[in-house]
Amino acid sequence: VEFREQNLFHTDFSQASVLTMYLLPDVNVALRPKILDLKPGTRVVSHAFDMDEWEADHFERVDGRSVYLWIVPAQAEGRWKLDGPDGAVELQLVQEFQHISGTAQDANGNSLPVSGSLKGAAIELKLGEGDAARTLRGNVQGSTMLVSEDAASSVNWKGSRL
Repeated sequence: VEFREQNLFHTDFSQASVLTMYLLPDVNVALRPKILDLKPGTRVVSHAFDMDEWEADHFERVDGRSVYLWIVPAQAEGRWKLDGPDGAVELQLVQEFQHISGTAQDANGNSLPVSGSLKGAAIELKLGEGDAARTLRGNVQGSTMLVSEDAASSVNWKGSRL
């Protein structure tokens, strides 16, 4: 543990694995870009104040006080190619904090809606809708993604950014 008394905007806290804050909302929002650049999985805890449209991953009221937890998401936005047992799937992902949306084009040329979420580097994607939808879970590590349809499955989809 290291405690520092410094200007937040000039301090390098990129090595932090947990960041605790008790700052006014406008300061939280001003720091948000720097926080989102932290390593995926970094935990951010704020007493009393949120980060505007960045929805907390967890919220609790403790003794009448608000406590927020965010987990810094990996950067998954962009174009991806997933190679799996059914051929290649191309993804076009849009990311808003930990929420993902977009489209997928399967090996047969079918376009499917994509929705999903990130918790640190852990990603969950739903390709398609209704009974035909597939759910993929795995991890994003920089420009690679490894996902599978079933945690017990040995069949993985390997992805890379385009």
